[in-house]
Amino acid sequence: MSSLNDVFTGQRRDALYRDVADYVRTTVDKQSGITGMAIKGGLKAAEKAKPNAIELGVKHFLPEALEVLSPYWDSRPEQVSFASHLEAHKAEVADKLMASADKVASKLNYPALNKVYGSLRPRGGKILAENVAGLGEVIERNDT
Repeated sequence: MSSLNDVFTGQRRDALYRDVADYVRTTVDKQSGITGMAIKGGLKAAEKAKPNAIELGVKHFLPEALEVLSPYWDSRPEQVSFASHLEAHKAEVADKLMASADKVASKLNYPALNKVYGSLRPRGGKILAENVAGLGEVIERNDT
């Protein structure tokens, strides 16, 4: 079994950081209703305190996320995109990613990010499950 952390090193990892941060922004922008307002407001507050909050969050979380996703990367059937494979297991993937995010968040020393994460965490699993395929697309696109 290979680790996606071994696949994405150096410049490839930097490109993945940027693309995942862009994907996070796009995903947040698509949120609507009360949840969307809460997420957008929380992110705006975090970015006011730390202008590169999304990039910091991605850099802290991505190595853990890649470890969680590595078994899915390795187990996807031939001719099946990573996005489709993650989508087929979206609830399980989202649960594992959220558990990993909780672990990372507990170690962060960024009060603004911690506050936002804590307030948005209850909605995070559902939003993540709805968007794991897009994350898979970003990862697969960077594996070239």
